[in-house]
Amino acid sequence: MSQNRDATGRFQKGKSGNPGGRPKVPDNIKKALSELVPESIELKRRILHDENAPLDLKNKVADSILDRVYGKPGYAVEDASGDTLAKLDAMIAGFKNAVNTEAD
Repeated sequence: MSQNRDATGRFQKGKSGNPGGRPKVPDNIKKALSELVPESIELKRRILHDENAPLDLKNKVADSILDRVYGKPGYAVEDASGDTLAKLDAMIAGFKNAVNTEAD
């Protein structure tokens, strides 16, 4: 049994269950993946602008971009003012403007 666990198998208070931390990604892997970033961004842009791309795919691509830019939502937020759709429309318009600006 791990030295960080008590007799019942639970982690001891104040002791990490992962003392070594998350394994580091080797530099050569990081470099190889970072070289694919521009191509990945371009692919997402093309999918969003493709009139024939399925809506479900476009939604997944848009969600992945929004999650990267703004982070994944932690919980649903209710807008007491009732302007939720108007605010969402404005945010989408701003996002589209940013994507179109980058593409130019």
